Amino acid sequence: MKLDVEGVEEAALRGASQLLERDTLLVYEEQGSDKLHANTRFVSHELGMKIFIYTNHGFIEAHDPVQEVATKKEPAPRL
Repeated sequence: MKLDVEGVEEAALRGASQLLERDTLLVYEEQGSDKLHANTRFVSHELGMKIFIYTNHGFIEAHDPVQEVATKKEPAPRL
């Protein structure tokens, strides 16, 4: 399931509850400007889904999804 609903992700996911009860791969965008990381919090805490984050080495499972997403959003250091 690819989700692109511009700010109403939680409502869309609640509406897709039957689909999410099956084996599902969910792809969603975590807005860089969202300091609360609402989508990741909802998917991880409310839906209980595992979160995978893309790195230079491929996808890895996030053990602390909100913190790891927050770290990915931090601006790159200036050289």
